[in-house]
Amino acid sequence: NGELFRHIICDFPLGEAVDAGIVKVPVLGESEELVVHGDSKMPAHQRYAKTYRELSNVRKPILFVMTEDAKSANEIADYLNSDGKGFPLLKGRVLNIHTRLKGRIKKVVRGGREVKEFIESEAGMKPEDLQALREMSRELDRKDSKFRCVVSVLMLREGWDVRNVTTIVPLRPYSAQSGILPEQTLGRGLRLMFPQENMLETVTVVHHPAFRRLYEEELAQEGLDIATQPVRKVLKQSVTIFVDHKRKPVEDLEIEVPLVSDAVETTAELEGLTFEEVRSYFRERFRPLPVGKKREGKIEYRERHLFTDGVVARMELDAGLLSSAWSAAGYFAQMLGRACRISNPHQVLTPLLEEFISKVLFEREVDLYSGEVDHRMRDADVMEHVRATFTPLILARTVHKHERRRLSRGVRLSTWKPYQATSTAKRPAVKAERTMFNLVPCANEFEQAFAGFCDFAGDVAAFAKNAGPQKLMVDYLKPDGHRALYVPDFMVRLTNGQYLLCELKGKTDELVPLKAQAAVEWCRTSSRGKVKWRYLYVPYHLFQQSAAGTMAELARACEPSLRGLLEDAKTGQQQLPVGEAVAEKEAEELLARVLEEAGIGGPPASMADVMRQAVTLLDHAVKSNMATFAHAFQPLLQPLDEYALRILERRLRPRIPAGAGDRDDYFS
Repeated sequence: NGELFRHIICDFPLGEAVDAGIVKVPVLGESEELVVHGDSKMPAHQRYAKTYRELSNVRKPILFVMTEDAKSANEIADYLNSDGKGFPLLKGRVLNIHTRLKGRIKKVVRGGREVKEFIESEAGMKPEDLQALREMSRELDRKDSKFRCVVSVLMLREGWDVRNVTTIVPLRPYSAQSGILPEQTLGRGLRLMFPQENMLETVTVVHHPAFRRLYEEELAQEGLDIATQPVRKVLKQSVTIFVDHKRKPVEDLEIEVPLVSDAVETTAELEGLTFEEVRSYFRERFRPLPVGKKREGKIEYRERHLFTDGVVARMELDAGLLSSAWSAAGYFAQMLGRACRISNPHQVLTPLLEEFISKVLFEREVDLYSGEVDHRMRDADVMEHVRATFTPLILARTVHKHERRRLSRGVRLSTWKPYQATSTAKRPAVKAERTMFNLVPCANEFEQAFAGFCDFAGDVAAFAKNAGPQKLMVDYLKPDGHRALYVPDFMVRLTNGQYLLCELKGKTDELVPLKAQAAVEWCRTSSRGKVKWRYLYVPYHLFQQSAAGTMAELARACEPSLRGLLEDAKTGQQQLPVGEAVAEKEAEELLARVLEEAGIGGPPASMADVMRQAVTLLDHAVKSNMATFAHAFQPLLQPLDEYALRILERRLRPRIPAGAGDRDDYFS
């Protein structure tokens, strides 16, 4: 009836999940042609074919067809599998699954390996065969699964974790009475294919325009403003990055990355922490807390109460485990164990916390079972003193720092497997000559400008963006004592044989000095014999001001900034970001000046970012005397395409006949 179940603790709308990058971005692909039967140019197949070409080097995309009944499922599966229908990607690769199938599962040997296949027959299907078919449907993501399309009658709702669904065709009635809501359809394809790569992924639902309102109304309740586009148009948000053996002299552009041991090691079990250490640590730093007066009733709950700095939520609630001092020790142990990631918090911490609360925390010894300090267990000062006392002691015994060691000669980038990367106007994948890869995926215009500089600088022999699942990650220790991983932006090989590990930084934060310190350690460990690695930290404002013609000149200009960062890492005191503020102001002034020269009062809101990118890139290219300025105009290409399409549509639409047959004649 539209109400939430009473068991629900938190309602997390689909719109928030999309915004957070937890699931794919749903897109509605509309086509008036869906009423036509027997059309070999089926819109869904064309959309799937484009996705297949885009992803096939990295993943096998799946087409999902949801039908109304078993008869329809059989007809569609036979149609897609048949000869002469124009579906070469799907012929013989369609998995049909529903409870009324007739046939059996047979084991056959293909390519020297035993696989299961469904064989149709007149006999009804046995339960064990249906279960085997379900297992086959769950293994569609695997490389050894031959299937590229699955046709189903609502059998794949629970426990179906296939990630590779990119195109969904719902061939069943959609109405409020049918109970088949749009989010149920979308659920079959929302799981991310590349959850670690922080890239935009989409899933297209091919449907008739008549259903648009239903989708919009249903998904608006989920906080999702769903995009709609013609199904034949590809919403290209990603590209495949691969070593381009056909067009590039890969041997000349080779970069070898040494293997280096980690510097930080963590253990899950806490051992050896004694009460004497806890008492000593507390008394050296803090004063005992007052017992205070007893209070009754509910308390205000703040999510910041124990291990987070910001207030995430406030609510009134019963005290629960914190209503009694004797049970609070178990609660604190559980929260400390979760925050410090140890596996045995109750076994080790609960006895220590009981003794700490009763003998050390307050101005006098207290009895946890008498109720005299029950009212204090949920107070912020108690929680904060527990956290501040125990967290450093726990981390000191579960996190260990070691010297880095070079383990082997290294890994050649030419052995990296293809991977998928985002390619949009704001995060473009651009071409470059001095990299062995087909494209350079850039997170912003700064990275795009740096890629152009690497192609221009006189002392650069080869470079590569450090991205994808095989990217180099350097471990370091965060201020809270936890281990973290840092991914530098670029790797560069100079003409003199030296290597650079490069980090481009716009705005700095408290972690940047620690990352720089870890990267410098990594470079020192990686340097052996004639092969030397150096860490190059490039602040945005210095790069914009620089007119360097070589990487060596840029490195000299950036050296003081790196020295300052390393000092920050030692002292913990960050420098004021004066250069960043100046650079931002200069970029705004530059754009305003160029717009004035062009006679433009102000940029349209949708164009402001790309215009600023283009102007900034061009200004740097001119300052550096680059031979070509082509890369500076890259941000403008997509908006120009969009404006061109608008002009074409505005001129053509009034002339296009309404009938399908007349339209074909018109375009012919």
